[in-house]
Amino acid sequence: MRVIWILDNKYRELYGLYDLKKKLKERNIDFILINKFNWKASIQFFSPNIVIIPNIKKESCLPILDYCDSEEIKVVLHSSEGMFYSEYVQSIKYNLKYLDKLEKIFSWSKNDSDYLVKNNYENKNLNTGILKLCRINQKKQNNKIQTIGIFSSLRYLSSYLKSNPIFQMKDAVTRQQQEKIGLLKIEFEYIEFLSKFINKYKDKYRIVLKIHPYESYKIYKEAFKEIEISKERNLRIFFKQIDLSLTMHSSLAVDSLKFNIPVVSMSSCIKWNEELSKLKNFGPNINTGATSLGIKPKI
Repeated sequence: MRVIWILDNKYRELYGLYDLKKKLKERNIDFILINKFNWKASIQFFSPNIVIIPNIKKESCLPILDYCDSEEIKVVLHSSEGMFYSEYVQSIKYNLKYLDKLEKIFSWSKNDSDYLVKNNYENKNLNTGILKLCRINQKKQNNKIQTIGIFSSLRYLSSYLKSNPIFQMKDAVTRQQQEKIGLLKIEFEYIEFLSKFINKYKDKYRIVLKIHPYESYKIYKEAFKEIEISKERNLRIFFKQIDLSLTMHSSLAVDSLKFNIPVVSMSSCIKWNEELSKLKNFGPNINTGATSLGIKPKI
């Protein structure tokens, strides 16, 4: 049997694949990794029995699903996105128009499974979790906090891809995308918080800011000259360098706790207006009630 796993553009997709490839080889299953930009030539060349895709978006992997359906190749969806469980986001991640073409859906969490069950796709769902959180060597906890790791919020304001935040906001308003409006607004709120925090604690702790891979190191270095801006792309290495994580509605809260690193959630430091309140459906957010991750500071 031959299986193709199509990679999107996220580093977290790579975790665990080396071990998975070895395990499948023991069962005489060829496991082939390809980039989504080379999908058609790769599928035609390798003639797989199963293709695993990271999304079913029209502008990304939906053409792969359509092609495989026409060629009678089984397709499994294992989303490269997770931990945002609003109805709007789930409807994009698991677009009901296309799920019948899938052989199986490998879901990250019970929230994903519940959405699929509610829409009568229980027979296709298999709750597998995410490989990134498997087989982690926990860091020995340091009783004294010396280094604080802070994770940036998003990437609209500081993308090295030169995205235009003015256009992003105008487009979101035109399309009435309230969650997108909230995401844009929260970046300014979070930068305000970071500035206040750094000014207050820069002389007491070593502060290291971990930015999103799509963000510009240069922009952050010019803005926060008094702290370290990490270029480390491997989270497992970065977590070994810090004693405490500060996060804001980030799935890295889950990673931090998995690595035995205490988490402080900054959600209570942000003014949650109508648009921002949509983000309370995000899994790691301290305001989600049942999914309260991290210490919530008093303000």
